[in-house]
Amino acid sequence: MRHLERIVSGIEWLHAGVQGNKKPWCFVVLDTLHLTHCVRPGVVRWFEVESFDRRLAAVGCKLLFLRASTCAIEERGIAPRRNEQFLLQYAGKFGQSEEEIHAYFVREQETLSELFSRSAMRKVIVEDEGALQPQVDKIYEFWMES
Repeated sequence: MRHLERIVSGIEWLHAGVQGNKKPWCFVVLDTLHLTHCVRPGVVRWFEVESFDRRLAAVGCKLLFLRASTCAIEERGIAPRRNEQFLLQYAGKFGQSEEEIHAYFVREQETLSELFSRSAMRKVIVEDEGALQPQVDKIYEFWMES
């Protein structure tokens, strides 16, 4: 919670600092934050981080969720790591076989998607497969919306 407080307070400070400017923009990109903390390491629950979510929404933060198909999770997360330390050691806590580990990551994405739906921030889900340019265009349009 202290970690989240430091990050969110820093973003609020940056936001407040640019409000007198002609173009009060401040760009900060975070790769995972409060939603992820509810899943991995899973030491907090939504009700504990919901106030951070509202604070981020209040300063205009947006939430982007890149969702992969179950097939893509296998192709990108499991198959390339066969016989590597990630699957042989680290991921063992998620399952005893590749199938169990894959199922864990599919469930984890479902949990994150459900938490995403609770967020007060402006948000968009982008399916992370297929042609790259349409996805980039959608994300850019979302980013540029006021």
